[in-house]
Amino acid sequence: MLVSELLVQAQAILNDNSAVTYTEPQLLNGIHLACNVVSLHRPDASTLTGDIALVAGAAQSLPAGGLRVVEALGNVAGDHTRIVDKQALDAADPGWRSGQAAAQVMEVVVDELTPGTFWVNPPNDGNGSLTLIYTSTPAMVVSVSDPLPVSDKYAQPVLEWLLYLMFSRDSERSPNKARATEHYQAFFNLLGIKTTVDAAFSPKMQRQN
Repeated sequence: MLVSELLVQAQAILNDNSAVTYTEPQLLNGIHLACNVVSLHRPDASTLTGDIALVAGAAQSLPAGGLRVVEALGNVAGDHTRIVDKQALDAADPGWRSGQAAAQVMEVVVDELTPGTFWVNPPNDGNGSLTLIYTSTPAMVVSVSDPLPVSDKYAQPVLEWLLYLMFSRDSERSPNKARATEHYQAFFNLLGIKTTVDAAFSPKMQRQN
């Protein structure tokens, strides 16, 4: 979906098709803020798949804007790998980070408390690379011709948050304050319907034996 499509819907509801009361820059900024809020509550709204070149050692970083690894699809030139929890691996093998370095990764190690960072086991020799699916910060919205930077299935929550922001600009006595509250509640109701998404997009880990 293009940003322009969402903009048209918003302007119709706002009864401001000519962008007199709510200007285009204000609406674009509102869409950007809405996408960020959606991504905060539903990380699967903004995911990327890419080949990540590894540096020497166990600790690795996702590309700029990357937040958390969702799934490890495998070594780019080699075998499949799996995701494991860092605390579990630390408990099972405290010295894993000092193991023999290799190009091929057996395990991608994640910790929910360290966004943007992951580890590999065995430590890498600097010649490896992985194909990962990871969540990311939504791209900036700067033009009506931009694609919506979150999954299209979250377009309605984005619209609801945008309308909440726009109607919230009015005074406390304005009838639009009540409309702002309605859209605010609709936003969370829509996301609440998708509670199963959280489990579906937790890192796909395998138990340690």
